[in-house]
Amino acid sequence: MLVMTGQFHVLDQNGIWQLLEECHNDRWSCDVHLGLKMDVFADHMPQAARSLYQCLDHLLTYNFTMHEIDHESYRNIIVLKDAFAYLYYVDGDDYIDMCLTITDPAQVREIYKKCCAYMMVQPVLMEPRQSLGMEKFGYRDIFFTSNNYLFFLTNDLEFLLPDEVYTSLCQLIDEGKYPNATKEWGRRIQYIWYRIIEQGRMKIIMPKNSIIRYLETGCFYLTDMN
Repeated sequence: MLVMTGQFHVLDQNGIWQLLEECHNDRWSCDVHLGLKMDVFADHMPQAARSLYQCLDHLLTYNFTMHEIDHESYRNIIVLKDAFAYLYYVDGDDYIDMCLTITDPAQVREIYKKCCAYMMVQPVLMEPRQSLGMEKFGYRDIFFTSNNYLFFLTNDLEFLLPDEVYTSLCQLIDEGKYPNATKEWGRRIQYIWYRIIEQGRMKIIMPKNSIIRYLETGCFYLTDMN
């Protein structure tokens, strides 16, 4: 659990979201409670909206809950439960000028408790929801519940892959080449394509260049996998 009581645009300007992305937190999800003043957010449009969508798009293992902040009783605090607390000062240009780091367990626990109590009574602007069929690796199998499809394919031809490719993929997963994926995930995609080919109606649009590249190189991409 990560609680941030400062202004969204200030955290963005100081590269906080990039720091979170560089943590490479792929193994567990982190709940982030973030304060946001709507009038200040509006004053920094469209950059503020762009940055917000980048957070949601890039930081997939961080579950953001936005709270509307009318006053700043506990402003400029970042606290990670049972880990650390940052208390920072922002200068007139919205840059973090000084920062105090607290790691004493008792103090961190007290700061965390007060910040949570403060944030939890603030109105919620946005909160995460579990999406049906969303796999940890980013594959939405709920999409494949229709019987009629029109695919526009730029690189992918995975529905034509022979079984040997999926077997090889599972071996690479076992070897740790794709740490976010599992063999169950790979087999699930394979069975989905089986079902579509056997039961569904498919129309396919594919650029000529993609077909030529595939015929010449024999190489294409399965999501993140070459």
